[in-house]
Amino acid sequence: MTADLTALRPTEATEERLAAEGITVRRAVEGDVPALVKFARANFSDGWAGEVSDSVGRPGAGCHVALRDGAVLGFAAYGSSRPSWFGPMGTAPAAQGLGIGGVLLRRCLRDQRDTGLQQAQIGWVGPVPFYASAVGARIERVFFLYRKQL
Repeated sequence: MTADLTALRPTEATEERLAAEGITVRRAVEGDVPALVKFARANFSDGWAGEVSDSVGRPGAGCHVALRDGAVLGFAAYGSSRPSWFGPMGTAPAAQGLGIGGVLLRRCLRDQRDTGLQQAQIGWVGPVPFYASAVGARIERVFFLYRKQL
C-alpha cells in the first residue's frame, strides 16, 4: 500500500488519552532493542525482530514504541530495508483497539515525511482496512508468493 505523507492526522489527543491510561508512546532507543526483539519474536516472527533491531538508531530508519509499566505493548518501525518503506508494526493482542497502532503508524510516517518524502510504501500489508482508515493508504502493487513442493 502507498501512504500519502502530506495529509497525516495529528496524534496528540490520542497520545494524551493513552498517557492517562498509563501508556507511554515514544521513539525507541538502543536500550529498548532487547525488549522489542523479545516482543516481536514472542508475538510475530524472527524476521520482524531483525527488522525492528535494524531500525533503531540507524540513519534513515526509526522505531516508535508503546509501553505500560516498562512492558512493550506495541511498536512500529520504518527504514530497515529502505528509507521509504514502513513496517513492520504490531500491537499486543490484549492492547489492540486502544488506538496504539494508529499513533505508532502516524508517528513513523511523520518521521518519514520530515526527511522530505511525500509517500511511504507499506509492504506485506495486513490488515488492509486498518491502513486505509488510519492514514488513507491505498493498494497500488500486489505481489503473489508462489510455492512448489519439491
